[in-house]
Amino acid sequence: MRKFVGAGAFALLVAVAPAARAQSAQAAAAEALFQEGLAAAERHELDVACARFRDSDKVDPANGTKLALAECEENRGKLATSWSLFKATLEKLPPTDKRIATVKGRIAALEARLPKLVVTIAPDAPKGTTVAEGEAPMLPSMFGLALPTDPGVHTFVVKADGYEDATLKVEAKEKQTATLVAKPGPAKRLAPVVVAAPVQPKTAEPTPRPPPSTPAQDNRTAGWIVGGVGVAGVGVGVVSYMLALGKKSVADENCSGELQLCNATGRDAADSAKTLNVVTVTSFALGAVGLGVGTWMLIKPSPERTTSAALGPTLVAGAPGWGVGGTW
Repeated sequence: MRKFVGAGAFALLVAVAPAARAQSAQAAAAEALFQEGLAAAERHELDVACARFRDSDKVDPANGTKLALAECEENRGKLATSWSLFKATLEKLPPTDKRIATVKGRIAALEARLPKLVVTIAPDAPKGTTVAEGEAPMLPSMFGLALPTDPGVHTFVVKADGYEDATLKVEAKEKQTATLVAKPGPAKRLAPVVVAAPVQPKTAEPTPRPPPSTPAQDNRTAGWIVGGVGVAGVGVGVVSYMLALGKKSVADENCSGELQLCNATGRDAADSAKTLNVVTVTSFALGAVGLGVGTWMLIKPSPERTTSAALGPTLVAGAPGWGVGGTW
């Protein structure tokens, strides 16, 4: 690689650049960028130098800046880029420009070194296949031509509708022609369409009916019921007995035994005690009967007769009570 700054050819290429910039409307900014590019080239920072030259030419286009950029690109190995810049600038130089001969010589020297790349579409590639290097798509007219390219590895992406993308790489070398046959990847697999089976409505399962009861089972059930009534009767008797004791105590406190006189509280308590005594006796009696009958029905159930029992309120001697009745 040639030394960027100090060569007589490069000095000739950029010698008129400052004079041209003095007449530009963006002279200050463009000149500053250009000088930054020269300083970076002196430090062999070629990437920075090329970027500064390119920016300078965008601010204030000048042939000298383009030639400096072409020289920079060649020095960092971008032969095709440098060659195209030299050719484009040569067309803009006036016929009397002293740099024409030098630029033509640079173009010829670069052409002898240029790598070339031939890209073709594979015969079995699907219709509509496209090829792109980075964000630069290749035009259909470019396929099959030996195109000048920069040395190094080039990466292409090949695409086609309904196919997987294919990434292909090819290395371009000086004075050589490389070839690339482009073809997309395999066909994309379509996801299977799963059709759900119709959901059958669930039919309500019939409620199982309990087996018919036998007379013996009916008697035992009735025995438990009558026995339960007997227990309830005994319970009522116990409660009414305790309440009667309480009322008798109140009556004793509010009545005079010798005179057999009671105040209002004593009379009410005495009347309540009498009523509760009747309920107590009746409840104990019914409870005893219920317990007895229920026990008998549980011990000796009759399958031939239907036994039933019922418990209900009744009046005994003008006082409320409980009554039990039925058949067994």
